[in-house]
Amino acid sequence: MARRKREKKSRQLESEGEAAALPNGLWPWQRRLKFFVLAAALLMAVAWWYLPQLGLYLAVTDEPPQPADVLVVLSGDRGERMEYAFSLYQAGLADLFIVSGGPLYGDLSEADLLRRHAVLLGVPDNKVILEPRAVNTYQNARYTRELMEFYNLESALVVTSPYHMRRVRMVFDEVYAGSGIRLRYAPVPDSWFDPERWWETPGGRKVVLSEYAKLSVMLLPERWRTAVLERGL
Repeated sequence: MARRKREKKSRQLESEGEAAALPNGLWPWQRRLKFFVLAAALLMAVAWWYLPQLGLYLAVTDEPPQPADVLVVLSGDRGERMEYAFSLYQAGLADLFIVSGGPLYGDLSEADLLRRHAVLLGVPDNKVILEPRAVNTYQNARYTRELMEFYNLESALVVTSPYHMRRVRMVFDEVYAGSGIRLRYAPVPDSWFDPERWWETPGGRKVVLSEYAKLSVMLLPERWRTAVLERGL
């Protein structure tokens, strides 16, 4: 009698277990695990495709660089911008430089360092025009436009880093609007920044996150956008 009761209880437990399982034989925890594994795989696939697009969007370029009256070189790196600008100068694409970068220490500016680098590379000192006031990208555009107009220069090749170029292009196009000055853009081609693998280095992650935060300002209404740009972007 007791044995039949135990067998009945066992069959009852098995029946309850089968009811708790899904029709395909998976238990609820197995179904949740399968869902999370598939979701994680999907997220990784999306990230693997999307992350390079974030870097490539920043590295907008005009191909190939075209001749211009002047090379406008922006400060903010460790020398690769000037080295690339010098290669364009050697190729005969421009005969003058405007170097833009604000105060560093005392009377020394980033523009001074860019000029010294240019002269060290072989550019005659009288071929380099200083713009030593700009402390952000908006001021780079504003003050270089003033110099372009003062010297009656009609076209420029703007040189900066790949990660910086999208924002530079947006800001310069806005500031130079109505001037009649033709702008072309030349990001450094052999940069430390790899737009297709930027997330693999601390420097890459830092500049991409910073650039997208700053690009968000460009979505503001024009009145607010100009006020923010003037204060430092």
